[in-house]
Amino acid sequence: RSNFLNHQNILNIIRIFSFLIVSVVFIVGLIYSLISWTQKKFEIKTFYFIAWLFTATGIVLFLNHLPAKLAQFSTEQPKLHQWTTLILFGLLKLVFTSGCIATIFGYIHHLAKEKNRLPKPIDSLSGLFSGILGTSLLAFAYHFLPSTTPTWGSTERLNSYLPLLDCLQDVVEFIFVTLLLILLKLFFEKLTVQWTKKKFIGICFLFLFCCAVSGLEVQSLIKLAAATLIGGGCLFITVRYLLRGNISILPLVVFGIWILIELKHAFLHAYPRVEHQSIVSIVLIGTCTILWHYRLERLAISK
Repeated sequence: RSNFLNHQNILNIIRIFSFLIVSVVFIVGLIYSLISWTQKKFEIKTFYFIAWLFTATGIVLFLNHLPAKLAQFSTEQPKLHQWTTLILFGLLKLVFTSGCIATIFGYIHHLAKEKNRLPKPIDSLSGLFSGILGTSLLAFAYHFLPSTTPTWGSTERLNSYLPLLDCLQDVVEFIFVTLLLILLKLFFEKLTVQWTKKKFIGICFLFLFCCAVSGLEVQSLIKLAAATLIGGGCLFITVRYLLRGNISILPLVVFGIWILIELKHAFLHAYPRVEHQSIVSIVLIGTCTILWHYRLERLAISK
């Protein structure tokens, strides 16, 4: 029992440090975005559009998740106080998160206008294929590694009024992951000075980020090591050779990853009609990917 507790403590420490590393990437990106805004190197129209869009989406998801939130109400405290806390802090969190994401969007889209190059069609297909290939290699490695916990499908969407509407949450998560990878690419290029200096530090930075992302939901140390090596290797190849001078391909890379994630949910069949929700999620994320990719391409053309 003591060995099991020690192992769980180690995993909890890894989760905490992983969250801190991912948070640092996001916070540094936000600081760069604010500096860019003060220097008028910023897409203000993109900021307003994304801020309103994420706020509206967040309100819809907030209302859709009310059953799970109401189930956490305490019978010992006044309901009015709990309702006020829920609504007030929920709205503050929503406005703050939407503003941060919109700020980073404005910064990234301005950089796309200045530095992004127009990709070739083969580059776009390669981006989609690299996301699918990297996720497939990781799933293949996991299949042969020992597992300490059973594999269950996710039932989180059932904690809502309309589970199908919860597919919007997948779109939000897709956008957030894509933003993180774009920031990672920008930091990698700044750190290595366009791959002319500090190459070893840049490579270590990519592997550390993969380790942090994998460590957010780590279940075993051996799977964390496999995810770090395979994910870091795939990320290095993608950033070093496929994304040089181009960020419009990254949404396609993440879309390739998300396709396999949704197919996994459908295959595990955690509850009835989960396949329909996976299909809707793929369609919504695919539409978002195409629009975002097209927008970044248009910015590259207009510079």
